[in-house]
Amino acid sequence: GIINVQTKIGKSPNRLKIKNNPDTKEGNFGGGILLGDGALSYNFNAAQSERDIRKTGDEYLRLTGQLVYSTNLFGTSLTSNSKFNFQRILDEEEPKGDMLQTRNYNRGFNFGFSQWGKYKPEDGVSAIDYSFYVNLRNENTMKSRLNTDYIILPNGDTVASYIGKVETKGLEWTIGGRLEWNKIFYTGDIIHKLLIGLDPQYNVNTGEGVMFDTLLSYYGVGSGRRPYRFDEVPGQLLANIYVEDKITGNLFFDYNLMIGFRYEMYRPYQFNLSGFWGDGDIVKSHQGTFFNPRLNLMVYLSDINQFRLSAGISSKSPPMATLYPPEDVMKWRNPYLNQINYYRYNKQMPDLKGYKETMVEIAYDHKFFNQ
Repeated sequence: GIINVQTKIGKSPNRLKIKNNPDTKEGNFGGGILLGDGALSYNFNAAQSERDIRKTGDEYLRLTGQLVYSTNLFGTSLTSNSKFNFQRILDEEEPKGDMLQTRNYNRGFNFGFSQWGKYKPEDGVSAIDYSFYVNLRNENTMKSRLNTDYIILPNGDTVASYIGKVETKGLEWTIGGRLEWNKIFYTGDIIHKLLIGLDPQYNVNTGEGVMFDTLLSYYGVGSGRRPYRFDEVPGQLLANIYVEDKITGNLFFDYNLMIGFRYEMYRPYQFNLSGFWGDGDIVKSHQGTFFNPRLNLMVYLSDINQFRLSAGISSKSPPMATLYPPEDVMKWRNPYLNQINYYRYNKQMPDLKGYKETMVEIAYDHKFFNQ
């Protein structure tokens, strides 16, 4: 399924909505005005939530806002939309009377800019769709709680409980876009809807990362988790080029045929000219380069039945958490020497390839008794 979220754009009346429930309070103000040759739409939202209405000190506050400017350029040939959005989180969780002495906070924010639109040449049968976006997510969180583990400190003292704390600080960037060209044309009595597109996306996480005391660990004495910096993990570029032709015609029966392919590159790093002659991939990628063809055919046998055939190859890149997992330490007690040994393993797999699967589906649809 697809969830398609569309931002309201254009002139609209101002509206103020207020909601007051025992666990949620929310205020929303939005509208749109004409500005120059276009329209400016705006929306501001403030929401407060209670994790547990029986407790005090576990409230959550979120502030969001967005501005969208829409206009037409070159007459009506080019539609352009620009959106700025912002979100601020104010979460200071410290419930009173909590036995585990929980204290957490989230002081992060999100900022985003996106631009999208459509260009329609004078030929009336082609169009260019484009989009570009930049998202910045600031992560600034802390979690602490009481741990009841028995620990021997380096000075020889022992403790039966302590407050474990973990902090996460970083900046996460997502930059991407899409460029599509489509055109409708005929070859004889056959209609073609041709689509060619490019869809790159780059993700990177930078900053201090996950920080905690490994002796008085938030995750417990038996945990082997270690602190790590986000800067130690490289960025991820995912890019793909796709071509598709939707054909409508008649050959004994009316039919629709879609044929196309996607050329997907997972963290590309080198262009290989010899790939055009079959010597390896045209673009070399750390997680692999995949040529994924696909086909969909629908034949309308009559008003009451039809035949469908679908076939294609799809691929997926492994997530960065699999390629660059945080360091872990394994503790093992030698039963003969009665010693505790610690082992570290490099679990990083920077060149692990993605996977692909082939799907074929044949179907027949029939309408009985006009139902």
